[in-house]
Amino acid sequence: MATLLHISVSPRGDYSISRQLSNAAVQTWKRKNLGGRVIERDLSKTPLTFVDLDWIAGAFTPPENHNQDHRKPLAISDELISELIEADEIIIATPMYNFAVPAALKAWVDHVVRAGKTFRYTPGGRPEGLLAGKGKKVLAIVASAGSYIEGSGLTL
Repeated sequence: MATLLHISVSPRGDYSISRQLSNAAVQTWKRKNLGGRVIERDLSKTPLTFVDLDWIAGAFTPPENHNQDHRKPLAISDELISELIEADEIIIATPMYNFAVPAALKAWVDHVVRAGKTFRYTPGGRPEGLLAGKGKKVLAIVASAGSYIEGSGLTL
């Protein structure tokens, strides 16, 4: 059975263009994958912590040596990584605010990019993805009220 991870970021609910577009994409995916499972992750309703000292210490400490200060900040990270690993396909729907994605999406990325879980360092010290080659497809839907291309007229 195919599994889709649908990540939405906008706090604007039904007024969100990125949500409207991704909901349509999810419906299309469901029609093509009858019996498929959709994991919904709404980052506007998921209280994500930012990477801090306890998170870093826990991420680089063997699990058998974790204390409560390590386990607590890594719990949501483990949950998000589990969703990512389970998914065959991923839809990420986000608005653009102030020339960037919302902090919640960056926090999600920080939680799922973890050494030993989703990537490893090669003997030469280069990062290597552990999910690469698994056939995962990602559709990124980005909505903005402005133009973010060179020559769009914005000067600071």
